[in-house]
Amino acid sequence: MARRARTGPQLTREQQLLRDFRLDGDTVIRVSTGREVNPKPDAHGYQHVKTAAGLDGERFQIRLHRLKVFLRDGVMPPEVDHSDADGGNNQGSNLRPATRAQNARNRKRQSNALEYRGVRKHGRKWLAALTIDGVVHRLGTFDTPQAASAVVEGIAELEHGEFYRCPAKR
Repeated sequence: MARRARTGPQLTREQQLLRDFRLDGDTVIRVSTGREVNPKPDAHGYQHVKTAAGLDGERFQIRLHRLKVFLRDGVMPPEVDHSDADGGNNQGSNLRPATRAQNARNRKRQSNALEYRGVRKHGRKWLAALTIDGVVHRLGTFDTPQAASAVVEGIAELEHGEFYRCPAKR
């Protein structure tokens, strides 16, 4: 037998989250039970929780880090960045609202053979380049990969601000 949708005002997802969960310090509590939520990993390794059934009978899941930032700040951010780039670390101090570009700036990168971001061989020299907001900026050619990398990292730190990830953190 099909479930019949209830009539009347529908809750938004944000209203449903505020109804179902609350933040106690750094712990997410399910209002209906008064207990800490028990998140499950999703296909990408992020922890998620499910809401209770809404007025329309539907449930949905939300990643724990997004839920924590929403409950803490009162606004659903476009994305949430883990400042230490560890998707399993959902401590409130490690989570910050971010745009897609800011989040990408802080991701762990796959290293190239040289281990230098934005550096590649160009004839007998080394080319330094950095992509900022979808635009590739060629920063010059250098005699050594270390010199090229120093320029790339210096510009990246200026441009990316708090979302800059230095090579030692990668």
